[in-house]
Amino acid sequence: SPFNRMLLEAVRKHKPILSELELACRFLKRPMIAITGTNGKTTTTTLIGEILAQSGISVFVGGNIGIPLIGYVDGPQQDDYVVVEVSSFQLQWTRDFRPDVAILLNVTADHADYHGTFAEYRLAKERIFKNQTSQDLAILNAEDNDTEALSHKLASKIAYFSSARQLTRGIFLDGGHMVYRTPAGETETYPLEMVKIPGVHNIENVMAAVMAARWAG
Repeated sequence: SPFNRMLLEAVRKHKPILSELELACRFLKRPMIAITGTNGKTTTTTLIGEILAQSGISVFVGGNIGIPLIGYVDGPQQDDYVVVEVSSFQLQWTRDFRPDVAILLNVTADHADYHGTFAEYRLAKERIFKNQTSQDLAILNAEDNDTEALSHKLASKIAYFSSARQLTRGIFLDGGHMVYRTPAGETETYPLEMVKIPGVHNIENVMAAVMAARWAG
């Protein structure tokens, strides 16, 4: 808990507190796609890893699932991309963490007991974007109530996904297809029948995965 007495005392004495994620990113040499959200982050992380792997791109998938990122950076780091699931707990104590692509799928009431309030929980999630620059990409849920306010605070490029309405940029539903309006102004379509896992939330996960994978080539 961030309210642990030892942590609070360290904060009071201005001692640096680093999560495993923060420490690992300081030694990471490969481009990183990071995914967070209350729901769907494991599915989306796995999807992105599978899409890249089946495209012949070597990829490490881990973080909050499987092998921690700290375990990966201790090795040869020979993959083309690193895809990591990150939790609010890990993001809480980050400082320089900077993914090339950062995805925030959704934020619903959860873990308020850990973070103190829902507002603090959301702020922890939003730390995934904190150090991104104009060279990086943020992928946001257009239907999240706080997305518009968040978008004004970001320095990165932004791509949106929506399961409820058409977008001028990003990916959305149109009949039996997902339609992606790319940053280059092109239009790509993906049939909904390709999504084998049920539920609108999983369509949103696939939308985010598609945009991240297209960014990775």
